[in-house]
Amino acid sequence: MNYLLFDLDGTISESALGITQSVQYALSTIGIEEPDLKSLEHFVGPPLNTEFQKTYGVDETTAKALVQAYRTFYEEKGIWACSMYPGMDSLLKQLSQQGKTLGICSSKPKYYVEKILVHFGILDHFGLVNAPDMKAELQKPHREGKADLIEKALCQWQVDLCQVAMIGDRQVDILGAKANGVYAIGVRYGYGQKDEFIAADLVVDSIAQLAQFLL
Repeated sequence: MNYLLFDLDGTISESALGITQSVQYALSTIGIEEPDLKSLEHFVGPPLNTEFQKTYGVDETTAKALVQAYRTFYEEKGIWACSMYPGMDSLLKQLSQQGKTLGICSSKPKYYVEKILVHFGILDHFGLVNAPDMKAELQKPHREGKADLIEKALCQWQVDLCQVAMIGDRQVDILGAKANGVYAIGVRYGYGQKDEFIAADLVVDSIAQLAQFLL
């Protein structure tokens, strides 16, 4: 496969600390205390507004307020509490050198995605970055789900589907790939649970295993 779409959080970026701290802060603004950051890792990947509603049963207005509070903390501190998974930088460089076409499909707002990619020094590896804008994250239903972002990439690339793979750590990545008829690769080193990879075409446990398949 010569066209590869990557998720960001949990696939390229080890970002749970900054995200869970930001969720923790947001919840505190409505009187919910969550001392265990590990229990908030399910917020890594899915759209925030729908995850707040699903987990805490809040209404749409409260969910929007929680997302805004999340952003207040995230923009100041949370965004930088992340690092690239060891070996990912080398993998991306090798893929680029081999002439593979790379793209990003992330549920995180594009503004943040691009800042992180620049921070890691890897933005130039990606020919496209598909992610929702800041307003879309506050809409219900979430206007651009992962399947929509993948479909957009396919429209931009205009290539045979058998040449495309989506790589991610959550069920939304796998189901988004399957909805578009492209190869779905699940990565267990991220934040997804075992049952989230049932529909995947391939599941890897490490970046080394991912490299063995892609290179």
